[in-house]
Order: sequence, then structure tokens, then C-alpha cells
Amino acid sequence: AWIRMAWRIDAAQALNAGLRFVGEQVLDNDWTNVAANGRRLAAYQTVDLRYSYRMGNSEFALAIDNLLNHAFTSYAGVVTAGGNAGRLFFYPDALRTLRASVGVRF
Repeated sequence: AWIRMAWRIDAAQALNAGLRFVGEQVLDNDWTNVAANGRRLAAYQTVDLRYSYRMGNSEFALAIDNLLNHAFTSYAGVVTAGGNAGRLFFYPDALRTLRASVGVRF
């Protein structure tokens, strides 16, 4: 679930803030939900911010994802074949991330 807010500072500037909530998840490849012995990915939430400035047909933006630097994992699974069958694997998500972008409208 997302909650987002946008504030148009003036005709050229905008500030956006968002709160994302993701509930508990089962692991990939655990079709019966028993291979991982009931283990699930924990619920998590992130706060994201974005500032943008428009100049003519261009937009310049800076964004901060996961502002509060919360450690979480949004993908994990169970190995189903080979010598590692039954083992779990996890891919942790990025901590606080700064992004910059430039867009041009035609």
C-alpha cells in the first residue's frame, strides 16, 4: 500500500513524499509454504522523498528512497533442485539511496 503527498511549491517546483507498506510475504518456490518451515519475509515500510524543478521542457529531480535507512528484504526463495535443494536464499534491498534524473518532454 502507498500513501503519497505532493506539494506544488510554485509553477516550477514540486516536493513529493510517500510512505510504502508491504505486508509479510511467503518465499518464492515454496508452493506449499512448508519448505521454509513457515519462515516468511517480515513486513516493512519505507519513506521516500522527491524534489523536482521544471525549466521549459526539462525536469530535473533529486529523490531519496528509503529515507529512514530501514534494512529489509523484498525477495527470497527456496532452492528446488540440485545439491542445494531446500536451502533458502535472500536478496536484501538497498538502504538509503539518492537518485538524480533529468527528463525532457517532446
